Amino acid sequence: MNISKTRIRVSFAALLVLCAGFVLRDNAVQAQVQIETVSNGTGQLTNVVGVGGACVVFNDQNGPDQWNVEEGETYTLTISGITECTGSPISFLVANSTLGNTCVQGVPLSSGTATFNFTMGPPACLTYPIRYYCDGSCSGADSFVVQDDDGDASHLRAATFGAGCTNPVEDTTCTAPTTTTTVPTTTTTLDPSTTSTTLDPSTTSTTLPFPGTTTTTLPSPTTTTTPVVIPAVGDWGLAALGLAFLGVMAWMLRVRRALR
Repeated sequence: MNISKTRIRVSFAALLVLCAGFVLRDNAVQAQVQIETVSNGTGQLTNVVGVGGACVVFNDQNGPDQWNVEEGETYTLTISGITECTGSPISFLVANSTLGNTCVQGVPLSSGTATFNFTMGPPACLTYPIRYYCDGSCSGADSFVVQDDDGDASHLRAATFGAGCTNPVEDTTCTAPTTTTTVPTTTTTLDPSTTSTTLDPSTTSTTLPFPGTTTTTLPSPTTTTTPVVIPAVGDWGLAALGLAFLGVMAWMLRVRRALR
C-alpha cells in the first residue's frame, strides 16, 4: 500500500475543518433562537361589531372582560390607546390554546388606534386573548397583551346564542360542524295493466311500472394533516461525530506505522 505522509496530513486537516464546520453551524442555529417577551399593553379592546348583524354580547366582569361572538361569523375589532408602537402597520395575534393562533398582519395604526376584521372559524371554541406586535409580523421579540378598562386581559369568547342574540353560552365544542347532504326521494307509480290500442292492429303501446325508490346519502368530507417532523442535531450528535473522527485518526496512524 503506497500512501504518503503528506496525503495523511492533508486528510487529517480536512477532517478537522469538517468537525469545526459542524460545531459552528450548531452554534449559529442556537443563536437564531429568539425569546419573546410578553407584557401587558396599553391598548384596549374598545369595540367589537358583527359583520352582517352577527351576534355579539359584551360581559363586563371581575377579571378578563369577554366579548361573546358566534362561530363562523366575522367581526370588526377596534383596539385603542396603543402607545408602545410608533410605526405603521402593526400586527395582531388572536390566540386559542386548543385550535392554535391566527396572525393578522398589515393593520394600520393611526393615533394609537387600530381596526381589523377577524373570522371565528369554524371551528371556534372557548376564549381568544389578543396580543399585538409593533414590527408588522407575529414573530417579534416583544408583544403586548390587549387589556380591558380594569387592567385585565380582554378576550373574545366563542358562544351559542338564544333567539335575538340573547343568553350567550360558552361554546366548548372544538370540532367543525358536520354537514350531511341527502338526495330527496321521488316515487312514481304507474298502472302496469294500462294498454292503449289504435285502429292499426299492429300498433300497441304498453306503459310499464317505474323502478323503485332510490335514496343516496353523501358522506362528509374529511381532511387528514400529517405534521412534518424536522430532525435536529444536538450535542450527542456532535459527540458521535467526534468519536468517528478519532476512529479514522487511529486507522491513519496504523497505516503510517505500517509504511515505516
